[in-house]
Amino acid sequence: MIFVFILAILNYIWFSNVNYNALYYANKKTENYFERLYCRIESAEGYNENMPVIFVGKNITDAAYEENWTGVPYYGSNFISKEQINMYSRNKFILNYLGKTYSEITEEQYSQYKSEIDQMDKYPNDKSVKVIDGNVFVKLE
Repeated sequence: MIFVFILAILNYIWFSNVNYNALYYANKKTENYFERLYCRIESAEGYNENMPVIFVGKNITDAAYEENWTGVPYYGSNFISKEQINMYSRNKFILNYLGKTYSEITEEQYSQYKSEIDQMDKYPNDKSVKVIDGNVFVKLE
């Protein structure tokens, strides 16, 4: 009985430490990713801090973005950074970690700027951030 109890405690220690570390580093990677995104936004030609930032699309697909926690034995966390950059709470993450805001494109805005948006590349590629009529558009997917 004591052996089972000790085994349960050790198992809890392992899982909690692995998952807390994984979540900590996933949050750091996600924060750093969004910092780079906003550096790109702020360095766009014609950018002004009073311009609204508008995301076009829902997901970011970045082939160079690698996970480092998925190969950990007995890894039980669902919070990997590749998923975090595309989660429904992305706006709260950006607001809470960076103090920045954005909005998602409306159908009216998309139809108005469709020709310019179609010429843009997908983030993180070059020409994925563009200032158009006092708005900063970031094309995701």
